[in-house]
Amino acid sequence: MLTNYLKIAFRNLWRERAYTAINLSGLAIGMACALLAILFVRDELSYDQFHVKAPQLYRLTTTVTNSEGAQKYLGASGQVQGPAFKAAIPEVTDYARVLGVNFNVIGKEKSLGLQGLFADASFPNLFTFPLLHGDWSSALTNPNSIVITEEIARKFFGKTEVVGELLKVEDGDHLEPFVITGVTEKLPANSSIQFELLLPFQWLNDKFNDTNWLNQYLSTFLLLHPDAEPQRTEDKFVSIFQANAREQLQEAQKNEGQNPRYSFGLQPIADLHLNRAGLDLEQGDGIESGVTTSSTLTYSYILLGIVGLILLMACVNFINLSLAGAMKRAKEIGIRKVVGSSRRQVIGQFMAETTLLCLLALVLACVLCAVALPIFNQLADKELSFSFLDNSSLILGGFGLLGACVLATGLYPAVVLSVYNPTQVLYNRGQLNTRNWFGKGLTVAQFVLAIGLVAATLVYFRQMNFMTHKELGYDPTNIIRVKVPPRNDRAELVAQFRQKLQRYPVFGEVAMATDNSLPVLSESPITIGDREVKYVYTRADYEYLPLLDLQLTAGRNFSTDFGTDPTRSAIVNESFVKAAGWADPIGKQFTENWIGENRKLTVVGVVKDYHYGSLRYKIQPQVMTLTSAELVWIKYAKGQRVQALTRLQDVFQKQFGDYAFQYSFLSDDNANLYQNDRRWQQIIQYAAVLSILICSIGLFGLARMAANQRTKEIGVRKVLGASVASIVALLSKDFLKLVLIAIIIASPLAWYALTEWLADFAYKIDIEWWYFALAGGLAVGVALLTVSYQSVKAALMNPVESLRSE
Repeated sequence: MLTNYLKIAFRNLWRERAYTAINLSGLAIGMACALLAILFVRDELSYDQFHVKAPQLYRLTTTVTNSEGAQKYLGASGQVQGPAFKAAIPEVTDYARVLGVNFNVIGKEKSLGLQGLFADASFPNLFTFPLLHGDWSSALTNPNSIVITEEIARKFFGKTEVVGELLKVEDGDHLEPFVITGVTEKLPANSSIQFELLLPFQWLNDKFNDTNWLNQYLSTFLLLHPDAEPQRTEDKFVSIFQANAREQLQEAQKNEGQNPRYSFGLQPIADLHLNRAGLDLEQGDGIESGVTTSSTLTYSYILLGIVGLILLMACVNFINLSLAGAMKRAKEIGIRKVVGSSRRQVIGQFMAETTLLCLLALVLACVLCAVALPIFNQLADKELSFSFLDNSSLILGGFGLLGACVLATGLYPAVVLSVYNPTQVLYNRGQLNTRNWFGKGLTVAQFVLAIGLVAATLVYFRQMNFMTHKELGYDPTNIIRVKVPPRNDRAELVAQFRQKLQRYPVFGEVAMATDNSLPVLSESPITIGDREVKYVYTRADYEYLPLLDLQLTAGRNFSTDFGTDPTRSAIVNESFVKAAGWADPIGKQFTENWIGENRKLTVVGVVKDYHYGSLRYKIQPQVMTLTSAELVWIKYAKGQRVQALTRLQDVFQKQFGDYAFQYSFLSDDNANLYQNDRRWQQIIQYAAVLSILICSIGLFGLARMAANQRTKEIGVRKVLGASVASIVALLSKDFLKLVLIAIIIASPLAWYALTEWLADFAYKIDIEWWYFALAGGLAVGVALLTVSYQSVKAALMNPVESLRSE
């Protein structure tokens, strides 16, 4: 019987080749999107699972509660917590501290700026990073040992067998030699801990032994006993902290007038990437803590939702096309029933055809997935690979997808077609329900999604265009930023660097300043009267304001004419003045306590508010002081980028010797602030195109069914003198009603969703009515083009043939 089912299925699919191709393409597109989503989510959930001891591995978290009850969750701790908790809690079997630092590393013939980690010697006991060369048991025991990755080994030496070779790491104003004791394999892409080299934490500890329990700036990982209960272990942290930090808490309360409460928790390592513990990403989760948490589970949900809806739309199309072609097979069903086929056998026949078609669609989807994967990797910023043979989750996902599609697309049409009365069918009296509320309702749902995605694409584009073209308060073009070494004499070196650059006409102003593109508010706010002002701290020099052409609304810039400017003067922005409640800010004094350094500053100037960071965030109060910084900002002549870069590198290498030349263009850095938003903009655009395409396929199916069911009516109308235009209008109006209903439903839903999305931006566009009008107009245009083909074909049919079909 199965052989018979398959033979008939092949015949029917081949006979209706055009509609088979349409069904296959729609389903294959939906399935390919689903397979890509499976790859994406699997990769997101696989982060840090490769560590052998992952089930017992946790990161120590810190919760700080201020006197007002506001809480801040940090994925960071200090130097003392790990050793203290291991010594006092039996459940903690080991610990490892990691601190991320960017290093300038010098080899025999080149220097590179590299991402490094300070790590305890116990690091390899907790984490699984295999070595190509060397031995983990001794790799980090010597303070001047260093472990590098195989990529870095090849960059410096052209080979990986480099154990025993020497590298020099710049430490302030001198070079520190390190001996290579290990070379790791390429780090997995799904690791939250990324580095290019490892240095012993002992080396850092010898220079900076921090015993303060209230500091949080690195990541501490704890390895628990397999039988330990994390909650009970967390409960023991409190008493240990209180016993050791009592005096430090009292001192903090005395000096800063604050009484914060600290508590510590455990975050499973599997949660680091998606950050499901709700940690504050702006504090302690960047390179300083040695851990990157660049994703959230929300993105996976959004992607799965979009893909699920696209796949559902493809399934709806299959159902509509199956019902549309049902009348051609009505006599076949009637004859089957007359000769004894049961309803179950008729359902089995149609389910066999559906399974065959879905299987072919899955094969085609695999091909589409493999072809589209490079584009998807670029959109998602991933390195995914597609292979059924070595990916069990993809195999299970593929067969699960096949089964879901077979049930979703085949069951309803099979049940509907199996109820035909053989007597009525053989006398051409059996018709499907011409209203077909189910199919029409699903088509409306399709267009609701399509119109919403088109509107979202328009709003996304307008918002991104707004952010990239909005007046920032300065001109970011023609500015290069170069990182300079953290030497004690950095200010003098930069002054010499400036003089050498300004000998060339291609260069203009040269300034030294920090990068506030991702602003971090101060830990300790400034108290001004009864107000507390949190602020962004900017280190800058005399040339910073002229270079960016920032406008002063009051007072003056820093000047060499005033000897107190380097130690006692500050420039603030308008937001700071407003937050402080000052009417006349010039001459006002406040105590600034950034990173534990307390000093009384006098306001000498007020700069007009400018967007130093992303437009997602409101301009925060800003304090500028005349202090050495890590970046040199260079203005160059318009249209002279290549010449300026060549001259700059030459002067830099002569001035700073072996220090790695690391540069970026300010306009590019500003654009990169919205890289993730642009990525999702592209994803939404692709989804909108696919949804419109699939909607047109669905309408094609409904139009075909309507034309088949109204063949006799069309013939009678033509005999009575109806024109082709009137018949086309008659057949098209019902479908336009569906699209209009979809526009009415989609517009408020899309408006609400887009309003919620724009709420995350401090500076944003207004959602205007024409976005939805344009999206609706596009849907109407697509509907007319799709329906017109079937309508015109039916209207041009010979009425004699139409009436004879009865």
